[in-house]
Amino acid sequence: NQELHSYATVKKFDVSTASVDNWLKAVFEEQSIPEGISSALDLASGVEAMFDQEKLRQAVVNLITNAVHSLQDKETERKHLRISTCLLDGKYEIRFEDNGVGMSDDVKERLFEPLFSTKEFGVGLGMVIVKTIVEKHYGKIIIESKKGEGTTVILRLPINLQDERKAS
Repeated sequence: NQELHSYATVKKFDVSTASVDNWLKAVFEEQSIPEGISSALDLASGVEAMFDQEKLRQAVVNLITNAVHSLQDKETERKHLRISTCLLDGKYEIRFEDNGVGMSDDVKERLFEPLFSTKEFGVGLGMVIVKTIVEKHYGKIIIESKKGEGTTVILRLPINLQDERKAS
C-alpha cells in the first residue's frame, strides 16, 4: 500500500536548501487540478529554506489532493483553491485555502488519528503522514475549517533546520 509505505519511509531525511516559492510552484505545476476548480498561487515568502524536498512534496501533494476532493464534493459553481506563502515571525508559511465542503469540529479533532478517514477509499494515513513530515521539520500544522464553507491548512515551518535542531 502506497500510503503505508510512505508512512514507513518518513524516517529517512534528506535536507537541502531551496527557494520555497520556486519549489512550491514546480510541485503545484505537476498536479492536475480538475476542470471547474480555479486555482491561484500567491507565493510571497521570498525565502530560501532548508527542508526535505521530497518529503515536503508528499505533504503538499496530499493537502492539494484533500482540497480538490473537498471541492469536488461541493455543489457550487465557484470552486476555488488558493495556495500562498509568506514570512511570519522568522518562519515561513504555506497556506492551502479551499471553499469546499469543510469539516465539522468533530472531524477536525480526529483528523490526525491513524486510520481515520472521511473518504470511502484510502487508509486514512494522509493527514498523519503530513503531520509527521511537518513535525520532522520542527514545524506546525494549523487547520481552520467550517462545515459548508471550506478549509484552510497552514504549514508553519522554520527557515533553518540546523538552528531548530540545536534548540530542541
